[in-house]
Amino acid sequence: MPWVLVSRPLLLLNNLPQQSNPPRMQGSPILLRQRPPKTASPISIQPGTPIRLSVNLVQVRVTVRDSKRQPVGNLHKEDFLLYDQGKLQPIFTFAVETRESCAESAKAAAKTQATDNLPVPATTSIALPDGFVALVFDDTHMTLQDASYLRIQASKIIDGIALTERMGVFSTFGQMTHDFTSDKDALEKTVLAGLIPRPRFVADPTACPE
Repeated sequence: MPWVLVSRPLLLLNNLPQQSNPPRMQGSPILLRQRPPKTASPISIQPGTPIRLSVNLVQVRVTVRDSKRQPVGNLHKEDFLLYDQGKLQPIFTFAVETRESCAESAKAAAKTQATDNLPVPATTSIALPDGFVALVFDDTHMTLQDASYLRIQASKIIDGIALTERMGVFSTFGQMTHDFTSDKDALEKTVLAGLIPRPRFVADPTACPE
């Protein structure tokens, strides 16, 4: 009965307990899979990202005139030295401003306002001063004779200012003051009416001179 003998090993094989892991032969290599190291994702910068820097620039305005009190306009950055507390400072930007260049800048700003639908000033003529002149009188140490002489000289100076200049009248006592203006008549009236001696300490006329 060969059929019965062959079937018994089959039954024995079927009755073996099932193992969760298949048997491993001794000496067989073990393969380990290594995960690749995690790398930091690169930071992507979007195109058009604005980069803002804050720089403190100090603007220094200088007016240079010749012996005839005419402005000198053919100067360059190398013609100036800028010091701050005794230390030489570099000059990064340099520009020459004249009455014509200031007028062109004002017109360009008006065009920009018109493009942006902003209100534009109604004035059409732009007159910018070329300089400012201050007349300062020491009326606390002044005599009547000094006041008479200074009135005549001040009238000549006021009459000689240009239309593009502004002049102001001031005194050390502080009572005679007229802000910067181009009105010659107003300046002369201020000097004629307000230029008088104003001593802070009145000397005793009966005292003996030292």
